[in-house]
Amino acid sequence: MHKKTSLLSVIAIVALLSACPFIKANKPKTTVGRIINNIRQKAQEWVGKCINPMNNKLKQAVCNMLGASCITDDASATTKSFKIAQACAKYITELQESDELIKQAFEQLQQDIQELLTQYVVFMQEKLTLHKSATVDQDALNQVLEQKIHELIARISLIYYETLYNHMRSCNLDDQLMYMFDQNGIIAEDQRTLPLPDPAVIQKQFKQLMHKLSKNS
Repeated sequence: MHKKTSLLSVIAIVALLSACPFIKANKPKTTVGRIINNIRQKAQEWVGKCINPMNNKLKQAVCNMLGASCITDDASATTKSFKIAQACAKYITELQESDELIKQAFEQLQQDIQELLTQYVVFMQEKLTLHKSATVDQDALNQVLEQKIHELIARISLIYYETLYNHMRSCNLDDQLMYMFDQNGIIAEDQRTLPLPDPAVIQKQFKQLMHKLSKNS
């Protein structure tokens, strides 16, 4: 899987794995389903509070950023989307210097992701500790956690993208759901004719990729 780190630094979370001791083996207080529901709730709140006040140009830029951050099983498409995400990230970084709405939106997004990842790390530590044996390698457990964290980051990106995409469609902003970046940078407004990927299609690809990874693990 191509690991995207454009939305936040994974380094701090990985450091948490080595710095935080495994907790007492109690039954996990949450489930993956509850964590997914929490992601959806945070995404709805983020779009309503941080994105809705933006003008259409800013909404389009943010939607492009999230769309390019979603993973795919197509290596060439993943490489292309990563380059687009880099161009979009550069554009948004520059906007943050002068636009308070963009700055607040991405500060809140980073906070959301950190909270969700921390919740998931605790859940996975509880789960793995329950099944831990004396022969299990601590480094191997950390590798499992790190892989699961990258998978969760991909799922978070997809859910936030899906939520914003559907919000823009509900606001009759279909004409804004176009790529505004390519591998060379920003595309002129009158030349933005390529639609952003449908979240339903990405969701299907994501499930197929997760299934493939689970079979290979």
